[in-house]
Amino acid sequence: MGKDSTDSDGTRRLQLRRVIVLIDDIYDMYARLQKADGLYQRDRAIEDYTPHAWKLATGGLLPVGFTAEQTRSVILDMDVKNLLRLIAWRRSEMVAAEGIAKAFDVPLTVLSVKHEVDSLVALCRWPDIKSAYISHKITEPRGENLKSDGHNEYDRWGQFAFDVNRLSGGLRRTFDARVAATQRDSVGVVAIQPTAIDELRFRRSSDGDNLERYSAQLADRWPVPKRALYSRPNEDAPHFTDALSNGTELTSRDRGVIGLLQATIYDEIAFRDHLLVSCNQALLVFRPTALGPRISGGVRQEISHWTQGSPRPAAVIHTVPELMLFVDEMLDSRRLSERFRRNFRQHLDIQLSGDELPEDVKEWIWENCVLASAIPSSIPGASTTDHLSREVLSRIDAHFEAACQSAIVSSLSNQFGVVDKGSGMVAHFLARDPGEALSHEFLMGVSQFLESEGEKLDEAVGTANAKLLATTQSHFDLHCSADLARLLIGTS
Repeated sequence: MGKDSTDSDGTRRLQLRRVIVLIDDIYDMYARLQKADGLYQRDRAIEDYTPHAWKLATGGLLPVGFTAEQTRSVILDMDVKNLLRLIAWRRSEMVAAEGIAKAFDVPLTVLSVKHEVDSLVALCRWPDIKSAYISHKITEPRGENLKSDGHNEYDRWGQFAFDVNRLSGGLRRTFDARVAATQRDSVGVVAIQPTAIDELRFRRSSDGDNLERYSAQLADRWPVPKRALYSRPNEDAPHFTDALSNGTELTSRDRGVIGLLQATIYDEIAFRDHLLVSCNQALLVFRPTALGPRISGGVRQEISHWTQGSPRPAAVIHTVPELMLFVDEMLDSRRLSERFRRNFRQHLDIQLSGDELPEDVKEWIWENCVLASAIPSSIPGASTTDHLSREVLSRIDAHFEAACQSAIVSSLSNQFGVVDKGSGMVAHFLARDPGEALSHEFLMGVSQFLESEGEKLDEAVGTANAKLLATTQSHFDLHCSADLARLLIGTS
């Protein structure tokens, strides 16, 4: 996409501003191509493929005839072959689009048609708008869906899946509101969702070995947002539960064919999601309903890939219950306590560097405030500090508090793997509950951070992290009998 520009001689040229490539699930693509006069028109494709299958199987030139079971296997072979071809075609489009974007030094957006229409409208209307990749757990909600016998989509998926879809629209609405208020040409963030492509969803048929574990039947896909770009190609869409299943038991050969498709889809997920992390200008980790401090493997891999790219802002959305689970683990875990001690020492050194405090005073701070785990505010009046002035004690207090706060954020970022690659690039946003995390006011702050640059970025980080620090310290004060410093440092 681009806009017209005029040279000095009056020649009109098209200026490229952004490359957008639209993609869809391979099952939807295949269904569209199987319609009448389509590339893979069903009856014609079977008729054309059968002689090839017979030749491959027997070496004969003319088919004598397949049994019913063999015919079903032949059709499955054909379907899987065509789906694998669609995966390759789609990847080629994404790679070509990436090359064009790099050649013209413009942003690339890979947008599944299962995003809302308004997301594409925003990208086309404001080509310089930033996009953020939403990283969130997928395996856990998928597992709950597979075990559910609910009668409607909400019961089968639960709140989290719909919250993720609401997050995308919520971020865009904050953008719409600011456009209306400021009349600026380019503001805001468009959220890119990994679950807008959802293909690795084969149902289990047994708990056997890898070849016998999955069937050809597909589970429900991740819920499609309302007002999506997507149009259903047939009545089986978007789930395509029986697209590959013929209602009979798979043969060993069939399971191998299905296994090949599964493995290819699995590899494609890593390629596509890493491309999405790379080509978007920000990362947003969404954890409102986390049941523990553990980060899912997929989210951790996406965060790791983000750290390898150029410096870009990253936001992590927490809720108070989820944050407290992390804090409790930090106190109970020797590994995390040791990490905090290292972070604290590093940040205290930073606080004291360049300060005019005498070396013996700095040494006293370390021995009495850190090793002895004393809170600076309790020091004035103590006999051991009579030689220090109140001014020095006040400065010690400020240094110690700043180091504590920096170490909390650093430990939290390390636990998530979202480590700062530059000043003010990572912000932790804290909501009371999932409802507040999706509120307009809360998402306004997240959006403003993700689109900010320079001093505004640093200010947004400070505002977000200050709330998190205050809540964390309140938790320590409420639930711990010892003082904050003693607990954070991990000493007895």
